[in-house]
Amino acid sequence: MSIKLSQNAYNFAQKLLKIFNPEKPNETDSAQTVKNNEYVKEENRIIGKTDYKKYEELAKNVELDEIKADPKTKEVLKMGCNNDLRKERQMMDKPSKYKIEAAKLFKNEGDEFLRNKQYSDAINSFEKGLLQLFYTFSDDPEEDKQVETIKASLNMNMSMCLMNINKFEEAIGQCLEALRIDKNNLKAIYRIAFSYFKLDKYDESKKFINDAFKIQPDSTEFKSLLESIKAKEKENEDQSKKLFRKIKLGDSN
Repeated sequence: MSIKLSQNAYNFAQKLLKIFNPEKPNETDSAQTVKNNEYVKEENRIIGKTDYKKYEELAKNVELDEIKADPKTKEVLKMGCNNDLRKERQMMDKPSKYKIEAAKLFKNEGDEFLRNKQYSDAINSFEKGLLQLFYTFSDDPEEDKQVETIKASLNMNMSMCLMNINKFEEAIGQCLEALRIDKNNLKAIYRIAFSYFKLDKYDESKKFINDAFKIQPDSTEFKSLLESIKAKEKENEDQSKKLFRKIKLGDSN
């Protein structure tokens, strides 16, 4: 049985293999099936000159299913560790520049999913990119700066996906990570404030709005959000008063 792969999947596999195996030449042609510019995946996992099985094994190294399934490791992406030490060793042994390039590839893949509103797939790609960077240690200040920039971008893109599927608590966590890298990131501050608003946590939302005003006092976005909070608070207060009056009238009867 054969499974057709898209051109994008084929290209992505080639790029990732090149990053993680730069010293190895491509395999020779074996059981290659190419018809009408369609790439076909055979049982031996050979596509053209690319041994796709290598990519599948690499993908397993960055899969997060077992991490996400364990509630005790919910914060693993922030801590940068898991219980599988072999996978940690595989990550750490790779040169930083290759892991940075791999993170970029996963980010680009996630961005494409995000544009197509495939939020779960995008989150999965962004998580894989972040995992690469959690195992990246460098003595080069420029390389460290590059890592932080990519991390912040992955965090922000992930927060957008999470907000679109109403996972506001998790979105806040991603934005807080972005703020750790850049405390003046107004986009991150806004998403945190907005997420708290959607969670009906108005005091927390107003705290971040006030932080934003210290950076940009005339921000119309934050002013508008603050007005929305005030309107919601007044609405809740009016409903509480009506309920109290009904209870009071009931007691008098």
